[in-house]
Amino acid sequence: MHDPNLLPAFPLRWCSAVIGVASVGLLFSSGVQAQAVDYFLGSKTVIQAVQTGSTPLSAGKATMVRAPVRFTGTVPPGTVVDALMRVFINGVEAPYSPLYSDNGPLPPPAFIDPEVENSTLNFLLLPPQSNNVELRFELNPPGPNQVPESNYANNNSVVSGLSFQCRRVPEIVYVPIDYQPGGGPVPNLPPAEMMAPGNGDNFLAAIYPVGDWNYHRSVVPSKLWTQSLSSGSALLAALITDQNLMFPKPDLIYGWAPGPLPGYNGQAAGIPATAGMGNTEEIRYQRTFAHEIGHCHGLQHNSVTMSTVGVDVESHLNTPLQLPTIKTSSLKDVMVAGLLTPEAFVGPDQYVFFTQNAWYSCAAADSEPVPDAALLVAGLWNRAAGSVELTDVLVTPDGIPTATVPLAEADLVLRAWSNGALVAEAGLNARNTHDQCPACSDSQGQVDPLHGFSVVVDTAVDPTRIDKLAFVDAVSGRVLVEKTASAHAPQLELLSPAAGTAASGVQTLAWRAGDLDGDALQFYVRYSADGVRVVPLHTQLTATSVAIDFGALPAFQPGGWLEVIASDGLLSQRVRTSGLAVAGGDGGVGNVPFVYITTPDAGMSYPRKANVILHGNAWDLEDQMLSGLSLTWTSNLDGPVATGRLARTSNLSVGTHVLTLRATDSNGQFALDTTTITITDRDLPGGAPICQTVLGFGGPGSSALSFCGGDLSSGTIATLSLSGAKASAPAWIAIGPANTPTPLFGGTLVPVPFTTLLYGSTNASGAWTLANIPGGGGPLTLYAQAAYLDASLVQGVGLSNALRVDFLP
Repeated sequence: MHDPNLLPAFPLRWCSAVIGVASVGLLFSSGVQAQAVDYFLGSKTVIQAVQTGSTPLSAGKATMVRAPVRFTGTVPPGTVVDALMRVFINGVEAPYSPLYSDNGPLPPPAFIDPEVENSTLNFLLLPPQSNNVELRFELNPPGPNQVPESNYANNNSVVSGLSFQCRRVPEIVYVPIDYQPGGGPVPNLPPAEMMAPGNGDNFLAAIYPVGDWNYHRSVVPSKLWTQSLSSGSALLAALITDQNLMFPKPDLIYGWAPGPLPGYNGQAAGIPATAGMGNTEEIRYQRTFAHEIGHCHGLQHNSVTMSTVGVDVESHLNTPLQLPTIKTSSLKDVMVAGLLTPEAFVGPDQYVFFTQNAWYSCAAADSEPVPDAALLVAGLWNRAAGSVELTDVLVTPDGIPTATVPLAEADLVLRAWSNGALVAEAGLNARNTHDQCPACSDSQGQVDPLHGFSVVVDTAVDPTRIDKLAFVDAVSGRVLVEKTASAHAPQLELLSPAAGTAASGVQTLAWRAGDLDGDALQFYVRYSADGVRVVPLHTQLTATSVAIDFGALPAFQPGGWLEVIASDGLLSQRVRTSGLAVAGGDGGVGNVPFVYITTPDAGMSYPRKANVILHGNAWDLEDQMLSGLSLTWTSNLDGPVATGRLARTSNLSVGTHVLTLRATDSNGQFALDTTTITITDRDLPGGAPICQTVLGFGGPGSSALSFCGGDLSSGTIATLSLSGAKASAPAWIAIGPANTPTPLFGGTLVPVPFTTLLYGSTNASGAWTLANIPGGGGPLTLYAQAAYLDASLVQGVGLSNALRVDFLP
């Protein structure tokens, strides 16, 4: 330690205190106390719904990274700590990196409780597809808001080797059910907002292992249903028939019934299956949807408790029940029967099971089946009566064969003959969800004896040549129903609309039909706007005309048609319109898209620089699923924000934002949806330090004095540094409240008189640093300037520049 008296002729009369560097804490006493604590990050959790340590991760699915702040020592009152997270993909830092926490800064908790959201620093991420993602964390990094601690060396940590796998986006068509068991002209539909994307599918979006769903309404606005819904089996058979008459065929179809159902929540067509149906009762409808889709994936009922904490990363289930983001370990798995939405989430094993489903395989998009003429057979199996009722038998010109099961595992066997030869044999699992848990069956009612089915049969011959069908009980071998073709196929003639009629407005589709054998006929009406995509408009008709509202359908294009299929119970005939005129002469303008903001919900609040996930859904009658540049996000405060169905932003300014999602189709038609969120201000970790004001007056010598770090408010720290001085030389820093430039040592000393003189020495690089000086105690303004011995200078003493130092409260 150098004696301050070694400085020749230094005016110590101007100084009221001379302090050695080892005693700087006497001047900044709070800094010494704060250094007793050491902060570090504990084990991180990378979670998309649930995480056990080995749970697979999906590319593009919103992800929360939970980083617990731990400490040793005593945390000073009022201390808050934050971190940032850098994202490296295949060794290269992502352009949006670093990411700031979604909830920091936070007081370090004495106990880490994963069921408390703010027990950890949480980061939101939209991960790319990669087998090599690395997350690098910097806790309490240098910058204006760094807080003092005893050891900064353990503040950085890494999570490496993360693999985010490609997941295909499945398609779910939802069908509003116009339920009128007694008939009548007044529609009885579910509330549109409850079925809509961003509401009806919220539980689905939260727990399934894919970032996005192509979830959209059916082309036909609703499906009239006049039979009883005391069971869902008949409706499910009809929905699968609709699905089988579509091209392309969606992965799943789901019917929303209005209000509660009598004694049950919902039903799937089987385990596994491609169709489900359920209620629109507010307390249960979202979980019912996700539950029935779980059956479609192949899951049975269970009695599983989660036993681990879950996370609804995008807070999907905030709408409409305002359920929390963090899901407690005491919740039940979604496949426990009869639950309400607040009672369930997803168990770890069930989540892993979902990841293995072929619907999510990215290879599936490259292996689409080729449609061809095929026999469609639908009906109801009454197990109690031991009978099968056939409801639909017809040849579809663009069928895609239905998956079947090995005969040894089947409940029913469908056999088809042509001219005495067996040309098709298919095993069916006729087990709806009521079979699996008679005590609960996702209801508290009786076991449903009916099972609906609808299959497209892969035959060895032209399906129009099939002349005999039979359904056989696979266990007993008993024939449950047999159908033999009559001598003649139905006769069918199209009456209207005539060639040249414009496919616009409401037109009457009418036909004349007959059967020489006297068989009762059923009719099916399908529509193709472009000659490629096909949707059914009506099934199981007995009338010979229907009104077609072209305004509610995809705009008619050259090559489009309407089709009528007549079936006598086995043989069928079809006819299509020809020469319908395109509205407007050369192509209809089409319909405006459907667009929905899925997240964020209105009223959500985020701290500045948080990663806000922007999730939208858009679908168009003509273009189908809209994505990419077709979707643009804007803010009324900041202008353009992002593009795409699933995007992110961390650059929204502080304030209340009206976010608008605009979906534009290929014809320039567009639709808008909006949500309002708030961005609040906060202090950020890292960043450029705040430096106190340099006043000049430097020299002799070329040294520089700086005081940088936080803004010197309470809880912040800064570093006082001298650089460019003589190496390994005695040095002093004069500090005082006065700004009185006074000539000294061939230069000018500003803080005269000074009240404090710090003394020490420079290192081998000519630098002297005093770190972790705490702010607070203001408002107070001080002035500081350094001096040091340097024999090469004329008077043997060098002076740094002077500083104005402003301490804040």
